[in-house]
Amino acid sequence: MPGLPDPTPGRRASEATNDPDSPIADVAEVADHLLRVDDLRVLWTRFRQLPPAAPEVMTHGDLTPGNLLVAGDRLVGVRDGGGFAPADRALDLSTLDRLLTGR
Repeated sequence: MPGLPDPTPGRRASEATNDPDSPIADVAEVADHLLRVDDLRVLWTRFRQLPPAAPEVMTHGDLTPGNLLVAGDRLVGVRDGGGFAPADRALDLSTLDRLLTGR
C-alpha cells in the first residue's frame, strides 16, 4: 500500500512479544498517519476487558507458511514454538484457515 513502510525488514511488535496489546503497536507502527490510533487504543482496552468467550488454550502465535511442515497435501507438523502462550484458540485457527483456504 502506498505510503506504508515495508514491514519485512524487522519484526512487528506482535511477533516480538506475547503482549496482547501489541497489535495496537503494530497499527501505530505502520498506519498512525492513516488512522486515529488513540481511539483504537481506547477501543482495544475496552475489548480486552470483556470476559473470554471460552477458556484460553496453548496457541502457537506465529502460524506462517514457514512454520508449517507439509508432506504432500497434509499438514504434518508445526515448528518455531517460541510464541507458545495461552490465548483464544481462534487466533491460531483463523490464521490457519486463511493460510489453507486463501480467504
